Amino acid sequence: MAMTELAYGQLKYQSQYSLLEREAGETQIQAFDCSTWGEYARLSGLDWNTFIEEWRLDLQGLREDGAEGMTPETPMDLDWASLRSSAISIAGMIRDPREVAYEVIPSDIDYSEDPVLDKDLDRGGASPGGNIGTVTASEPETFERLEVFLAEKGYEDFSIQKDEEFVSACYDGFN
Repeated sequence: MAMTELAYGQLKYQSQYSLLEREAGETQIQAFDCSTWGEYARLSGLDWNTFIEEWRLDLQGLREDGAEGMTPETPMDLDWASLRSSAISIAGMIRDPREVAYEVIPSDIDYSEDPVLDKDLDRGGASPGGNIGTVTASEPETFERLEVFLAEKGYEDFSIQKDEEFVSACYDGFN
């Protein structure tokens, strides 16, 4: 099985440390750099026609003329912060790396067996608004302990590293 790479750090305006899945984070950073809608469609894994078909209603909420006249070269000039907080779900085409981390961390083990994890690790809907699952802790050492605990339980295919720069880059586009 391939190694699951996770990173943790503090997001701006949050006192907790958040755990992110690295591949999803890299994709989110790439999304901020998309200059055209075609690039965004490709990054999200859709061909152009499927993208237009599946996201037509959302595009109408973003552009005065909706999807009409759009081509893969149509500039993608977005305010990511307002897009992410709106009812328009097109930003969700790129998975939130905090949610992916929540999903890949095993749910079939009892984290309360470890006193450090029992005290400080929070797995749940802790994102702003509680709409996604996240893994957070108030102390960075908690994630170091999590990596050891997972290995002790037979889950040796996880790498958890502190990376403040990466975590910040994953969410800079939303600020």
